[in-house]
Amino acid sequence: MQVWVFNSPDEKATDFIYSSLLKGFSRFGWSYIDTADLNILERKRWEELNDDETECYRKTSFLLNIEIGDWIVHVNIPEWGKCTAAQVISTYEFDKEHNSIGIDYTNFGDYRHLIKIDVNTLITFDRNNHNVLPYVSRRLKLQGHYWTIKKTDDFIGEIWRAIQNDPILRNSTTLFITKSSGLIRSFSSTYALITSKKGLP
Repeated sequence: MQVWVFNSPDEKATDFIYSSLLKGFSRFGWSYIDTADLNILERKRWEELNDDETECYRKTSFLLNIEIGDWIVHVNIPEWGKCTAAQVISTYEFDKEHNSIGIDYTNFGDYRHLIKIDVNTLITFDRNNHNVLPYVSRRLKLQGHYWTIKKTDDFIGEIWRAIQNDPILRNSTTLFITKSSGLIRSFSSTYALITSKKGLP
């Protein structure tokens, strides 16, 4: 399992990306042309790409390495200091529909690179909370347009801590953390049943 962290988007795209997450799709930028589909660009030779396609591919080809079971964390979504994370359930695809994001630099929209996520694992937490481990907090600060978190066990622990410390999440969450496998899985029961199984208060 890999944890992928996506940099804070353009402020105008924040609501658009968060709304998309709630609908089950993580989005990434550098997709401001209709020919930015990575599944197509991947099959072309460098000399066949125009300048825009080359830039889009170089900035985003890592998306093709995201696998089912990985986690994606969006920094500063839905607001500054907050992070929204979810588990991947399908590999990369390209949104063929145009949108209004980036109208100052494109006629086609942006943030059209998609990764399908499990909305049952969607969670938002404060990266600056004093309960967050220093390593995880540092790794959720801006470090480029994307990066990865190596200590996945620490990250999973922070997700669980966020659930425990937030009454709303604690009472409504459908997440079940399996420490032995280091994964968070969808679980249809209630928090009370989850915590009783883990011997938590």
